[in-house]
Amino acid sequence: MSKTVLVALFLGFLGGLATGFIAAPVALAQSQTAVTREVRAQSFILVDPSDRMVGMFAAEPVPNRFRRIAGPSQTVQQVPEMRIVVRDAYRRELWSIDTEAARPASQIPK
Repeated sequence: MSKTVLVALFLGFLGGLATGFIAAPVALAQSQTAVTREVRAQSFILVDPSDRMVGMFAAEPVPNRFRRIAGPSQTVQQVPEMRIVVRDAYRRELWSIDTEAARPASQIPK
């Protein structure tokens, strides 16, 4: 090997060592966060790019309809029955279904 090639390899080796001391340490990726299995909300509001409401998907109580459930320490309490509602930007009801109409397919009369 020629003297020039040996000097070039030696200087390249020194340059590699120098960058390890001078350069910033390598940034390692952070550990991944766990995937969220569920999202809980009483309503979801859909907005356009200007942040104006264009629709809403919500759970609301059915007017004047209650159901009795056993609470803590065996006390019976009345809670409102709920329904699922889709509303437009003016909060007009577009679609809804309540607990009485929402039945498994096996229970729907043919």
